Amino acid sequence: MLSLFRHNPTVLSSVHRSRFCTLALVTPVTQLTAQFGGSTCVENGILILNSVNGQDVKQRSDEWHELRNDRLTASAFSTALGFWGLSRRVELWEEKIGLREPFAGNQATEWGSTQEAGAIEAYQKMTGNIVQSLGFKIYHEGDNVQDWLGASPDGLVDAKMSGTYEKGGVLEVKCPHNKGRPDLCVPWTLVPYYYMPQLQGLMEILDRDWLDFYVWTLNGSKVFRVERNADYWTLMFGVLSDFWWANVVPAKQSLLLQKNVDVKIYRPCVLPKMAAVIKAESQLLSAKAPLIHKGPCLESCQ
Repeated sequence: MLSLFRHNPTVLSSVHRSRFCTLALVTPVTQLTAQFGGSTCVENGILILNSVNGQDVKQRSDEWHELRNDRLTASAFSTALGFWGLSRRVELWEEKIGLREPFAGNQATEWGSTQEAGAIEAYQKMTGNIVQSLGFKIYHEGDNVQDWLGASPDGLVDAKMSGTYEKGGVLEVKCPHNKGRPDLCVPWTLVPYYYMPQLQGLMEILDRDWLDFYVWTLNGSKVFRVERNADYWTLMFGVLSDFWWANVVPAKQSLLLQKNVDVKIYRPCVLPKMAAVIKAESQLLSAKAPLIHKGPCLESCQ
């Protein structure tokens, strides 16, 4: 089914960029970069994103936040695709153009952050895999057509050190908060389909062929193996490109050039036509992800 929607991602982004991303240099470059937090430059009339090597930044540092704010990251893919409705999609658009403060976290994300290190340690003990850290990965870094995408993996599985795979994989950890009752939470029976855009995005951006989805709770843990799917990425990339080049980029550039300009004409007004198709494919891929490890975790991973 996915083969019906194949396209060339580079060509698609090039078309959008040529249409929406040409920047008339009527404002000094220094003023533009100052308005945009000093994280961009202008090259041949095109707004260029932060070029800091993402691999060298520490997660949750100021530099890391700058890199994330300038890009569409894997954790936001499901929102950009319309999985959570139009209002959430509009909120993401507002964040990316600077009209709304980026999501600062809540009790659920705080719980996940505090448990993550211990959960990774538990994963390593359970599987024997060696996990390495990576701050941030820019997709096709240096390619201005595609480097608007990025990802922050919870870990990379080192193939050589682990001694079990020809190629390394990605680790994504989830520590569900269970609406304020993590003590009652148990691991999911399947990979929740709404995480599939993030998981496939991580594998594509990091160029890894498999990902271990590790769900840790106080009442047990599970590891599901997710395989990279090129057709799914191609389908998803088309919708993400539309959101970025047709909605985000022209609005952001308009605000940079004229602070009080009305950018509502660029606001997403409908859900993507392919949202239902991508959601259905996400459910299929989630159902196919096998459970490969299961283990107890009776103590908090703090």
